[in-house]
Amino acid sequence: MKLFVAYVRPHMAQATVAGLLEAGCPDVLVHDGKRLVPGLRGEEYAHSIELGQRYEPMTILMFPAPEDAVARWTEVVRRTARTGHHGDGDILVIPLDSMVRISGSATESTL
Repeated sequence: MKLFVAYVRPHMAQATVAGLLEAGCPDVLVHDGKRLVPGLRGEEYAHSIELGQRYEPMTILMFPAPEDAVARWTEVVRRTARTGHHGDGDILVIPLDSMVRISGSATESTL
């Protein structure tokens, strides 16, 4: 089992989530994020008083992914989130040792 994390542009997130759900992903956690990077052009960023620097809004998608679905879901994200411009986002696939469902008492070992 893997933890699949994708950072995508906010205006591409809806199509990306729809594509993932159509491709068999059971659920997706969607969270607003801020990517802090140097050299953003004026039209690409907002300024955060809280962070004290420029940032680019991003949407973070997270979900557990079985090994056999990672390649398929990676292609879905690449296809649905790509605008063709630098900074479209990133995909991280991280080993997941275990997952505990809050609503139940079982621990799913993913070793």
